[in-house]
Amino acid sequence: MSNQGDGIGALIEQFWRKVDRPTPGSCWLWLGAKNSSGYGQAKALAVSSTRVAHRISWELRHGPIPAGLVIDHLCRNRACVNPLHLRVCTTRENVMAPGSLSKPALNAVLTHCRYGHPFTPENTRVKKGERVCRQCYRETEQRRRIAFRAAGKCRNCGESSTTVFCRPCKLKMTDTDRERRQRDRRNRTHQTAA
Repeated sequence: MSNQGDGIGALIEQFWRKVDRPTPGSCWLWLGAKNSSGYGQAKALAVSSTRVAHRISWELRHGPIPAGLVIDHLCRNRACVNPLHLRVCTTRENVMAPGSLSKPALNAVLTHCRYGHPFTPENTRVKKGERVCRQCYRETEQRRRIAFRAAGKCRNCGESSTTVFCRPCKLKMTDTDRERRQRDRRNRTHQTAA
């Protein structure tokens, strides 16, 4: 039993030897191997596999990480293993943390789309978890429709046609498809008139 304890003690000592600890409040940089994202890689203490070093540092100081939670670097330095610079949180809290360079965090602070249209409730819709500017979508669809008409092609099959849909495609459409398209066209007309 003492041999096992000595083995874990040796692994802990080996772990801390790969850390540059200048002062207690500063970042403690991992000097060992790093993964492609810049996180320190260390041999896990209980199993013979590698894990990210900041998680091991947290567990040595505070115990096991609760299920479903992750470790967040408060200092935003991925190579830091200082337990005072780490906190346990949900993945969403980690991604949306101040100073985060993740795509969701950067998009959350945007007030306008890339073309200057405001992200208001009336002009914004959520598609696959991302905000989409309704005005940009309408303009893109309008340009696409104009291009199809100018090219003389059916929007559905691409065959030559003088209208938006060629006769065979119109016949294939179910009544509900036609009704939906007509209703959408009427709604667009009413919106532009208002």
